[in-house]
Amino acid sequence: MSHRAALRVFLLALAASLGGPCGARTLATGGEPPRVIFILVDGVRWDYLDEPQLPGFTALARDGVKAKYVVPVMPANSYPNWYSIVTGLYGESHGFVQNHMYDEIYDDFFEMAPNPNASHAHWWNHAEPIWVTAEKNGLRTAMYWWDGCQVEIFGTKPTFCLPYKDLWEWENVTKDTQEALSEVLSEFEADKLNFALVYFEPVDARGHQYGPASPERRQALQDADAVIKHLLDDINRRKMQDQVNVVVVSD
Repeated sequence: MSHRAALRVFLLALAASLGGPCGARTLATGGEPPRVIFILVDGVRWDYLDEPQLPGFTALARDGVKAKYVVPVMPANSYPNWYSIVTGLYGESHGFVQNHMYDEIYDDFFEMAPNPNASHAHWWNHAEPIWVTAEKNGLRTAMYWWDGCQVEIFGTKPTFCLPYKDLWEWENVTKDTQEALSEVLSEFEADKLNFALVYFEPVDARGHQYGPASPERRQALQDADAVIKHLLDDINRRKMQDQVNVVVVSD
C-alpha cells in the first residue's frame, strides 16, 4: 500500500469511527457516535516498544490493534509528518515541507512553536485537518498542546484548544497529561465532547538531547507508557470500555 493510500485508509477509519458505530467490539453501541482519543507520542522509533516495563503500550496492543510498521512521509521531520497524519496528504499538498520554511509570497519564515510565526494561518490553510472536518460535521473537539489548534483553519477552530507548551518550561508533563485525559473522559461522560487530540513530546525531546539509547530517553518512554496505562485504567474504572476508542500514533 502506498504512503498516501495508507494515510487515507487510516483517516477514513477514524472518520468512520467519529461518524457512527462500526460494529467492532471496541466501538460504542447504539445511536451515539463513539468518543475518540487520539494521542501523538512524538519520536517513538519502531523498536522502542520492544523495551521492557511498558505495561500501558502492551495492554493497548494486546486488547486492540497494532500496526507492524509505518513509513513516514519525507522529509521525516515533525511538521510534515504531523500534518500528514491529520490530513492524509503529502507535504507537497498540505504545505508543510520542513520544520523551518520561508514563504516568498508572504515574506514570512515558519519557525516551530512556540514561535508566533507558527500561528500564521497561511501556513495551515493548504489542507483540512481532521479536527476541522469533525467540527464542520457537528462533532466537538478538544486539543491539548497540539500545534495548529490555535489557528483558524478554513474558518474553523476546535471547541477547546490548549496551545503548545514549551517542554523545557514544563514542571510535570506526565502528570498534566494524565489529568488532561481524565478531564477528556469527564467531558465525554457529560456529552460535551466527541474527539480529543493530545500531544506528548518528551520521548522525542530526550532522544534528541541525550540520544536514543540513553536512560533519559528510556525514562521518557516509560513516562508515556504511564500516561497510556493511567488512561486505560481510568476508562475501565468509569466502565467506558465500549464508549471510547483510543488511537496512539507517532511520527
